[in-house]
Amino acid sequence: MAGRLKAPTGRYGGKTAEERQAERRRRFLDAALQLFGDTPGYRNTTVAALSEAAGLSTRQFYEEFRTLEDVLAALHLQVNG
Repeated sequence: MAGRLKAPTGRYGGKTAEERQAERRRRFLDAALQLFGDTPGYRNTTVAALSEAAGLSTRQFYEEFRTLEDVLAALHLQVNG
């Protein structure tokens, strides 16, 4: 029986809080790049639409960013950094 049990991974698949936060941020930035660069564009994108495209909640959006402008600035740094 020894050696057959796997170590518990918890409900987050063994990812740390920092890894989960980085994954959420990446998902928001990927979705923003798609929405800002295509239809509907930056001016017509809402937090709700961005959150839906990222597959996350608006609460999670506001945990990562204050405004859509903050997302745009983060994208600028990512693309041009």
